Amino acid sequence: MTIRVTGYSIREEMHFNGSAPFKGSESLKNTGTAPILHTAGVFPRSFSAPFTELGASEARFAGMRKGPPDGEQPGEPRTRSATLPRCVSVAVALAVLLVGSTFFLAPAALAGEPQDKAAITPQAARSIDRGLKYLAQRQQEDGAWGSEAWPRHTGLTAFALMAFMSHGDVAGCGEYGTEVQKGVDFLVKAQKPSGFIVTQWASYGPMYEHALALLALAEAYGMTPREDLKAKIKAGVNLVVKSQAANGEWGYVPTPTVSGDLSVTVCQLMALRAARNCGIAVPKQTIDRAIAYVKKSAVQGGGFCYRLGYRQPAYGCTGAGLTSLYGAGIRDDPMIKDGIRWLLDNAPNVSPRHRWARGQHTMYGHYYATQAMYNRGGEDWEKWYTTIRDHFVKTQERDGGWYETIHRGGIGRVYATGIAVTILLAPYHYLPIFQH
Repeated sequence: MTIRVTGYSIREEMHFNGSAPFKGSESLKNTGTAPILHTAGVFPRSFSAPFTELGASEARFAGMRKGPPDGEQPGEPRTRSATLPRCVSVAVALAVLLVGSTFFLAPAALAGEPQDKAAITPQAARSIDRGLKYLAQRQQEDGAWGSEAWPRHTGLTAFALMAFMSHGDVAGCGEYGTEVQKGVDFLVKAQKPSGFIVTQWASYGPMYEHALALLALAEAYGMTPREDLKAKIKAGVNLVVKSQAANGEWGYVPTPTVSGDLSVTVCQLMALRAARNCGIAVPKQTIDRAIAYVKKSAVQGGGFCYRLGYRQPAYGCTGAGLTSLYGAGIRDDPMIKDGIRWLLDNAPNVSPRHRWARGQHTMYGHYYATQAMYNRGGEDWEKWYTTIRDHFVKTQERDGGWYETIHRGGIGRVYATGIAVTILLAPYHYLPIFQH
């Protein structure tokens, strides 16, 4: 008998409503870094269903919200995978054994292995464990992460949180559930009445921090039934919508009158997409204008430029531009093909032409380029992941962290380590930001 996994029924049977959660990760630790079984959000391969195919009682679990987003009418089916955290995964496995049912699972999932052929090697698994420990040891008492320049920074906190959530840890659940809980609480407390999610240590580009924090909160809301996050996400979305310029771009501060660029614009787009995926309404006009802006940023011959009028493609902007187009469902446009070719030919640490990264924002480029290449799929993705995986294993420091460049400069080590771990964990399919 084949059983559809639905979060609500699992939560009922395992007493997740109104009772203490089952701490499977504490009592039944799985070997390796993968869960016993997973139904991922980010790189979905199994257990996905169109949003409207699930009944109302089935749509109340991680990432599955009832009905269309607030304020919208029912329309086209939306795909959203139910994400089972690591401790819930063990509980589900036990439930299956107890009721004597069989699940339609890929053998790799049952074996605790990635579902992609671009598998995580034992060396990469050790790097992931060391990277997560590095991040956990550097969390502040109030839940924040930061750097020397920005001691408590919402953007850096978001990158650390996404690394842990990529590992399958969610607030209060999993090996690093406590760290995730504290980090999410910090972001919630940092939000201003206007919806802006920043602290007094904001950088010169606070809309980056806001978008990253909003993205992390939306991912957390999609992975755990924490209803208090909904109002916070809606307020953050409203600020983003009001800050968009008439030409579709965003700038570094929350006002539509400042000059913007592709880099910060894509950050807003990805945050809005994550909010939309977990049931928060986002105006269609906002997305349409932003996607039109992204298309105008494409450079003839391949790649995307930092700002309209520039002719030179940039690594980070090319990955970001491609990722936003894939997120909008655009897959066959010539600019996609040209952009992918440009990445393969020019990516630092990946392309044979550029073996060493010298730019300050290489990690930012890797972050978006990896999402773009995952959406590309096939041999290009496998080659990309294998190469960048081996690069990160080789360049990890003895303390478990990473530097952004070979010159050990950049935004900070929490930033670099959060991105490196998130990328290394991509084949485990947990975090919804890489969803097709």
